[in-house]
Amino acid sequence: MYKIIQMQILKKIKFIIVVFIILFVTLVQCKNDFKVNEDWSDISVVYGLISSKDTVHYIRLSKAFLGEQDAYQMAQVSDSLYYKNAIVYIEEDGTSNKIYFSKDSTIQKDSGIFAYDKNIYYKAISPLSINPDAKYKLNIFTNGKTITSETSLLQFFIIEPLPPNSVSLYQSDKGLT
Repeated sequence: MYKIIQMQILKKIKFIIVVFIILFVTLVQCKNDFKVNEDWSDISVVYGLISSKDTVHYIRLSKAFLGEQDAYQMAQVSDSLYYKNAIVYIEEDGTSNKIYFSKDSTIQKDSGIFAYDKNIYYKAISPLSINPDAKYKLNIFTNGKTITSETSLLQFFIIEPLPPNSVSLYQSDKGLT
């Protein structure tokens, strides 16, 4: 009986040793030479609101960035966020009407994670005469590339508050209500 117990213990010890050897060989053979980040590519981020009710219109053009350095440090560099030069205009579909935007930075940006020494955006040079039924195409030319987008304007709508008997996640002794 004693020999059987010893044999079982030896089998367990052999099994544990084999598992540790396999784990050790597997972990030692692992290489950590893959790239976390893809090669750099110029990715543009465009944001704008156009309304037939507004007299001033802005387009925000910036860059997405990615690098090997600390993201917080890279976000503090204005050149990582903005293009130096761009031609920005909107044209009404089916017409030759073009509305050009000029580079502006008079609106100051609050301090924070991203660089705030510059706040570059594009502002309409002339007042826009917007046809609410037309389709508009945004054209941006910068760094040898063309960025385009098309949209039609939203029609007038009213945002109404939720009805008073909406869902509540208040937990009582009877469960959720």
